[in-house]
Amino acid sequence: MYGRFLKEAATITSESRLVAIGKEMRQIGDAWENVAHLFKRSSVDKEPRGGLVEAADVMMDIARQEEQAWKCLHEVSAATMSRIGKGIE
Repeated sequence: MYGRFLKEAATITSESRLVAIGKEMRQIGDAWENVAHLFKRSSVDKEPRGGLVEAADVMMDIARQEEQAWKCLHEVSAATMSRIGKGIE
């Protein structure tokens, strides 16, 4: 959902980098869905450890991806605010 918001924000603000960040956020959302499926599968498996270990690995990847996406978004936000501030003066 946030990825779609960023895509729309890119159009409104003419900030094309938001499109790439939005795409990354959508991919992160897909990865979270994968985690949910792993948890569900583990809840019915006789040996849930494998699915839980896999889910933990995926969540570590998600954490790295989210950190990078939020850093990029912060940089874009700072640049946009600077640009807006210069336009006001």
